Amino acid sequence: NTALILEMLGRYDDALQVLDEALVSRPTDSDVHLARGIIHLKRGDVPASLDALRLYRTSPNVKTPSRQYYSYTVLASAVGGDLEYSVAVGREGLGHYPDSGPILVNMGQVLERRGEMEAAAALYKRATQTSPPLPQAHKNLGDQAWAHGDSEGARTQYEKAVKLAPRLGDDVYLRLGTIAYKSNDRDVALLLWRRALDLNPQNEAVRANLDMLSSD
Repeated sequence: NTALILEMLGRYDDALQVLDEALVSRPTDSDVHLARGIIHLKRGDVPASLDALRLYRTSPNVKTPSRQYYSYTVLASAVGGDLEYSVAVGREGLGHYPDSGPILVNMGQVLERRGEMEAAAALYKRATQTSPPLPQAHKNLGDQAWAHGDSEGARTQYEKAVKLAPRLGDDVYLRLGTIAYKSNDRDVALLLWRRALDLNPQNEAVRANLDMLSSD
């Protein structure tokens, strides 16, 4: 529909206007409330997002909330600072959808914020085994390995992540390039850092690394 197309184009305000107009004639439409909750979150209005998601959850026709409701509510609640509620919603969601990659990953990120790193890693690993596997899950496992100084483990996970999603993020290519450089593979490091700069020309760390290579 029109709102979905506008959302995909990043025109969130226009999408919200379409959905607000839809609410005039369909004030109890749960799908409209869910869509508004998602778009409000994407545009950074967490309170409005949570309000819309609550309206969706309490809609008379919603018996079992959708996967999207759980994944976005986990995220919105965490961004809003209510980690306990976020975890509770995530557990409820995984009770209904144990193989949902987005719920697993979002829940894992909340657990990381609470310092529960092993529990988070277990959820990320589950998310890598879903169909389709979630590239963000591999990235998060790579980040954990990187933080522990496990370069080989980080490389393995980052490579899996970018194989699934080549444009996942410049930070992944920055770290892959760093790992290659430390292994004395300068040519590979150069390619990876250039890829990172293609994705984010404002990445000053990448520019500094490329300048270092050119001056060696």
